[in-house]
Amino acid sequence: MLFVVHPAHVEAAAWVASRKDLMAGAIGFLAAATLARGLRTGWPYRYGLSAAVLLLLACFSKAAGMAQVLFLTTLIVAAWRQDPEVATERKIATLMLLWVVVVFAAIVHMKVAETTGIRIENHPGGMAVFDRASRIFSMLGGLLLLPHPMGLYHDVYRMGEWHWLTSMAGVLLTLLALAVLCVRRVLWPLGVVLAVVPWAVYLQLIPFTTWSMASERFLFVSVGGLAIVLVDVMGCLAQPRRIIALLLMISVPMALITWKRVGEWELGTTLRALEYERQPEFHNAIRDQILPVLLSKQQYLEAETLARRVHRGYGAAALLALVHAESAFTEWDKSRAAGPPTPASGLTYCLAMTSVRHALSVGYAQILGEPDVSYNNLLRSIERQTKIRFGYAPGICGAIPAT
Repeated sequence: MLFVVHPAHVEAAAWVASRKDLMAGAIGFLAAATLARGLRTGWPYRYGLSAAVLLLLACFSKAAGMAQVLFLTTLIVAAWRQDPEVATERKIATLMLLWVVVVFAAIVHMKVAETTGIRIENHPGGMAVFDRASRIFSMLGGLLLLPHPMGLYHDVYRMGEWHWLTSMAGVLLTLLALAVLCVRRVLWPLGVVLAVVPWAVYLQLIPFTTWSMASERFLFVSVGGLAIVLVDVMGCLAQPRRIIALLLMISVPMALITWKRVGEWELGTTLRALEYERQPEFHNAIRDQILPVLLSKQQYLEAETLARRVHRGYGAAALLALVHAESAFTEWDKSRAAGPPTPASGLTYCLAMTSVRHALSVGYAQILGEPDVSYNNLLRSIERQTKIRFGYAPGICGAIPAT
């Protein structure tokens, strides 16, 4: 029940693009269950091999599935001393097999990410990288433990410097859980490790493009870890009434939030409008107001005003250039509908397209030292919109004299 009603699952279940999170998480759970069964029955090779195959499937469902190897490693380390009669070579072979699978998957994912543009060059400096990782860690922990309000976007840079305290507390709790597992077979430390290890991929230590550096769908596996911790806590109560009371006290508010969140997703086109109302200063929320809403209604002045609110100058410049290109294209299209398009309208349009390309070039150069890599997603969206909306621009501009 605790796993089912958590509000973080809504995005993973409702958004078709997040089905890969469900697949990677579910297959990762199967890999952990298979390995755990093998560790209880004498470490037979068939269970280790089956777990490795399932782990490989999880890795290729989504790159984040690779983090599951950390939890599987924890299971092996926790069971290492429990069966002294099992040969050490067999234990090492099981562990190495899992890591070979993950290394192979990592190499493939890195090659694919380089060709698709998901992997980006970003070197803002060591302190900025640790600050970013700490903010992401704190935001994900907050969404897991206090899942309200939920949303498409979570701006980690809105957090104060207190994120260092929460992230360090989370790291210390994880280290404590690992230490306990080395000496005792307890359930709650496994839950802590399972909740935290999936975040390793999302901390942007290896930068990748994303529209929000902290997202609800990142928590699918982590909710399973939280459920394990709560099950262990409830088991310690030993009184059914207290267990039921605690279960209702936790699950009912979560169920209400989940119900509300499902209703928001059912609204479809108005979902992003709600997200803009919730976080009107976030650049990707501004983008989602300009591209599908204001430009489609030809409200160019409003779009320009909104674009200027983007905090980074290069992001604002790219959005403004796109708005000007859309406005120039509309004028050129009207001129064409009325008769042969005038050279002046075509020239204005081509100059606007040149400005878009220049703004994108400047923006991508800035990403190299940008702490907030979600701005890269803003630039990619503008570039994609330009290709889709103005696909035949080279033919038009090629026919216009340079003078």
